[in-house]
Amino acid sequence: EQVDAQEMLNNDFRASVCAEIAESLGEEQVFSTFDRRLRDMDEAGFSSWPNHVLWMIGKDYPKLAVPLAHAILASPDTPLHKFFHVLLGGIGSQSPERMEDLLKIADAVGTPQVQRSLAQHFWFTNRNSRPNGVALEVLRHLIRSEDPDASKLAIESLGMLAKQDPSLALQLALEVPIAGQQARAEAVCHSIEKTFGINPDLLSDEQVAGLISQLDNVPDLEDHWIQQFLSYAAMRLPLTVVELFIRRIEHRAETQDSDHRPIPFHVAVDFNSVAKHPDYPQVLRRIRDLTAKPSWQFAY
Repeated sequence: EQVDAQEMLNNDFRASVCAEIAESLGEEQVFSTFDRRLRDMDEAGFSSWPNHVLWMIGKDYPKLAVPLAHAILASPDTPLHKFFHVLLGGIGSQSPERMEDLLKIADAVGTPQVQRSLAQHFWFTNRNSRPNGVALEVLRHLIRSEDPDASKLAIESLGMLAKQDPSLALQLALEVPIAGQQARAEAVCHSIEKTFGINPDLLSDEQVAGLISQLDNVPDLEDHWIQQFLSYAAMRLPLTVVELFIRRIEHRAETQDSDHRPIPFHVAVDFNSVAKHPDYPQVLRRIRDLTAKPSWQFAY
């Protein structure tokens, strides 16, 4: 009860702050005031957290919120970029149409800072609803973003989306071009998780094999979520996983790329399950054949 009472007091205080901002500041002043205050706090080494105020402005004061959102997107370097998703969420809670318009504009801006904030937007909204129309198009752009942080967040949001629409979440995860990018590989494997993400049992053998093949040029497979995916894949397609490791060893031997680690130091594979698979004899023969290779790398 004390916690609830304190939260009510906090919300009343935030509401009074927002009312004062709306009464005392014009559209242009709102952006310049927030921008200046956040810059001052950053320069002084303080942590800024305007989330609650921005959310309430977005929800309760659209005449201030929409111009503020446009000003944020028009600025090349405002610290408000990283809080854009909060303002967008407040606006969208009352007007999905206004939010859709802002999503289009933000997508066209396309800077890493704006993309990261948009990815955070989907990280939260995918928990409660599936994206449609413009939102779905923007999410598709984000999972392919060249910015590793933006793409990672957007791809990880698919795990939340799986609770709302498993088929769409799987479709989007399979659309991600991993293309040797560590962050994308980790995020895709993170999103495909039975308890909190996309149930891997929904994938066909062809889809599992396709994801495995996308890991060929990823620098390192040590990541926990990549390990979990490979462990699952090894129970369904053990020979395909072994062929992945062989291709990675061959790549290391051919390129002498010291940043490319073919096999992780600790492989999280349930070998007892693999031993029961019909392909297990082929797996053993394939590994046996590697012993004839002269290169030391095949000692892996």
